[in-house]
Amino acid sequence: MARALVVDDEQNLRLTLSEFLKDAGHEVEAAEDAASALALLQKQDFDVVLSDIILPRGTGVELLKRVRATAPRVQVILMTGEPTVDTGAEAVRAGAFDYLFKPVAGNAVVRAVNGAAQLKVVEDEKRRLEAENRRYQEELEQLVAERTEELRTSQAYLSNALRIAKLGHWEYDVAGDLFTFSDECYALFRTSAEQMGGYTMPSARYAELFVHPDDVSVVATETQKAIETTDPNFSRQLEHRMIYADGESGHIAVRFFIEKDSEGRTVRTFGVNQD
Repeated sequence: MARALVVDDEQNLRLTLSEFLKDAGHEVEAAEDAASALALLQKQDFDVVLSDIILPRGTGVELLKRVRATAPRVQVILMTGEPTVDTGAEAVRAGAFDYLFKPVAGNAVVRAVNGAAQLKVVEDEKRRLEAENRRYQEELEQLVAERTEELRTSQAYLSNALRIAKLGHWEYDVAGDLFTFSDECYALFRTSAEQMGGYTMPSARYAELFVHPDDVSVVATETQKAIETTDPNFSRQLEHRMIYADGESGHIAVRFFIEKDSEGRTVRTFGVNQD
């Protein structure tokens, strides 16, 4: 059932059209001119407007334009007893759902109003879904922002905790022969990623810059054991001497683990350094 507004200055036709639509199950209001129709449209919600083109106090086309401007999902059907190409073209351009010629049969009116009402339902549902999607998008964006802030705070806490404990994490890509160091790890080396040109470094350069020359072979041997082991739960802890970026030397404790691929090959080692 739709709410329809019938607009025609001929009382008998207005009543007849209203009865056709009521018998078809629609709720109907009627107006005798464009101004009265606009007043009703401001006070009540309608799904379909069925209007004559020639009306007192404004035309049906003017009414159509006002409806499309203020309530674009309300469907408007225009009727005329004096059809012309120009009038029909203007009605189509203004957005009329249908254009009927008088005298119009009752079943044609009902069929047109039914089609217009169905389109109104579709457009209302589309609007509802779009609004629901916007709300969902806004809620999702808010949730992402909240989670991002929580993660940023958590990372800051973790970074501070690692600095306090003098811990730095790292990983080594076996195939690429490339270390990746965290900011905390670089801090233990008394330098930074910016000063070193990034977070990654080939193993040979790492050994040259930061491993004491007398301990290079020890570090290389332990690394090779990690690569060659068949034990997927392999881990190792060792201590070796460091050469810090400021030229001083010291000791560092290293605990590391391995990651194997589906064929049992060590593809990555990772661990933590502690000063």
